[in-house]
Amino acid sequence: MLPGLKDRHDRRLVKSAVLGGVSAAVTALRAGTREAVAALARPWDVEPLVEAAVRIPATAFDDVVVVDLQPDADPMTVTARLGDGAHLVMRAVGDNDRGEWRPVRMVAAGAPVPVINPEMSYTFPLPDGATRDDLRWICLALEDVSEAMGDRIYTMPGRPMTDETEELGQGETRQTRGLAWHVGPNGYLEASVSRHEIFDGATPTWSYFNGMVHGLADDAACLLNVSIRVNEKPVVRLLLSAPRARLDAAATALAAAAELDPRGPGARAL
Repeated sequence: MLPGLKDRHDRRLVKSAVLGGVSAAVTALRAGTREAVAALARPWDVEPLVEAAVRIPATAFDDVVVVDLQPDADPMTVTARLGDGAHLVMRAVGDNDRGEWRPVRMVAAGAPVPVINPEMSYTFPLPDGATRDDLRWICLALEDVSEAMGDRIYTMPGRPMTDETEELGQGETRQTRGLAWHVGPNGYLEASVSRHEIFDGATPTWSYFNGMVHGLADDAACLLNVSIRVNEKPVVRLLLSAPRARLDAAATALAAAAELDPRGPGARAL
């Protein structure tokens, strides 16, 4: 949390504390591109933000006023009003010790401000064998984490897989394999593995595992990321977003599962 934020009754000081983050979000939304917004927002918030931004007059972004700050909320949130009456809702990044904010929703004038879910991080070492059937492991890991949050989803590893190769310049090539499909009534799951290589005869290859499931009950979602490099022990990084009660239940479920199998979520694939 920003130092002393709770005790700042002077609205000018409060606005100054959040204006940098609001300004960055407004700049990205004014651009109206997926790339600009994705640099700030969670993946599952990008499309709603972009779709809302393109419906707002460009002049509305010239008049932005911070109208509400909730330092004690879970998570800490700030709301800014645009010139046309629409509202931009943002959440604090982490403990917000650097005054950083992440855009979450654009709300039309007169519409209620949505409830913003808190987040929880969870890490564990990438288990041996996860790279042998990497996409299946990612999918099953997301299944297990979703179940820990209270949602049962079922992946379909037989679905068509994308396979793309890109030339990134200076001899670097990226090959990406991925899967994506709907899970449950409104959920959506994506899994991908990217392998990078520089053809100089000296640089070792490196890879990234990425997974995401969102649109679950209560707007719950989960991100999975792993970076795999030579001479480094890969760590699985999970980010869970859900109501606090469901995050607490997930933390308990994941800890109990680790007692039974320390290899972590997705161990069924090994």
